[in-house]
Amino acid sequence: LTVDHVEAQVNPNAIFVSKRQEGNPVLKHIRNVRWQFADIIPDYQLGQNACAVFLSLRFHLLKPEYVHHRIKELQRSFRLRLLICHIDVEDVVEPLAQVIKAALLNEVTLICGWSPEECARYLETYKSYETKPADAIQGRTDEDYISRLNSALTTVRGVNKTDVLTLGATFKTVTNIMQASMEELAACPGLGPTKVKRLHETFHEPFRKVVRQQRLAFAPSQPAETNNADEKAGASQQSAVAKISMEDAKAAAVEPLLQDSVLETPMDDINDDPDGDFEVDL
Repeated sequence: LTVDHVEAQVNPNAIFVSKRQEGNPVLKHIRNVRWQFADIIPDYQLGQNACAVFLSLRFHLLKPEYVHHRIKELQRSFRLRLLICHIDVEDVVEPLAQVIKAALLNEVTLICGWSPEECARYLETYKSYETKPADAIQGRTDEDYISRLNSALTTVRGVNKTDVLTLGATFKTVTNIMQASMEELAACPGLGPTKVKRLHETFHEPFRKVVRQQRLAFAPSQPAETNNADEKAGASQQSAVAKISMEDAKAAAVEPLLQDSVLETPMDDINDDPDGDFEVDL
């Protein structure tokens, strides 16, 4: 049977399962979506444009070429091709790296599950969202002005919805709120100094805050170093002058001592003079 014949005979809202998956423990955990065996090329057909190939990492260690063969069989028949990999071994580094490489080279979406229940849940989810638009999984956002204003301003720490209503009633527009000074923000009831400071910083600080801080950290250091250098030079000059003065003082103090030491010669070298004078034999 071809896939077209299968679709005519079975429930189109069910997951088509290949006969080669018979006995796979994943099947008994598919409970939220119907599934039926069918003669199909992929292991699981999740819709007209989505399919999945199941791979046990333990089986991959035994037959590493199996995953390449199965992906090649899919060709380009489906827009979304999944590789559901069951992690059932302890040492996963080397075999999982091989599976990741195979998925990247063949442009296949790799989904890893650590239990049969988790693998089954992925299959159910892809089938459930088969016909739903992409925005179905996006976060819900209200379209009215106040709701969007709340979403924006409450991201500032400490600002609540009451504060947002106060700011909206006072300044009317977001532009006016962003351009308000700290004095104007402080005039709003319920906004304390901490909230006012955070709001003002949020709207006026540059986005590249780290770069600015680095520049500010390096900018004042240059004149400070210059001043320090000047101060060091002046201090060194003063110390040099003081050193010279001290040397002069020492020389002045030592000179008479040296003269005295010259006079302190042995008595044998002194010739008495009849007049009472004496001479030193040098």
